[in-house]
Amino acid sequence: MIPPVKLHEDRMDHRLHRGQKVLFPLGGGLALCALLLYARMVRILRDRYPGKWQALGSPTVLSRVAVAWSVVGYLLGTGHQELADPFLDRLAHLWRVAYVLFLIVMAASIYQILRYGP
Repeated sequence: MIPPVKLHEDRMDHRLHRGQKVLFPLGGGLALCALLLYARMVRILRDRYPGKWQALGSPTVLSRVAVAWSVVGYLLGTGHQELADPFLDRLAHLWRVAYVLFLIVMAASIYQILRYGP
C-alpha cells in the first residue's frame, strides 16, 4: 500500500491572516466611499458652479487622468474654498479623511502581505 502524500507539509498556511480579513474589506469600503464622494462633488461643481466645472475640464467620474488629477488637486487643496459652499467643504473634508484612511489601510495591507504572505 502506498502511503498518503502530505501536500504543503513544509509550506506556510495560505489562508488569509486575521489582519488581511479586516483590511481588505475595509480598503474596499473606503475606496467605494471615496468614489461616491468624488462623484457627488463633481455633480455639485457641474450643477452649482458650471464655470469652475468647465475650467477644471468638465470632469466626470470616468474622466481622463489629467482631468481627474486637476479635480483631485482642486478638491484636496484649498481651491474649492473660494466657492464658499459649506456643503462642498464638508464633502471635501470627508473625502480627504477617506483618502488618508485608504492610504493607511493600503500600507497596512502591503505590510500584512509581505509579513504573512498572500
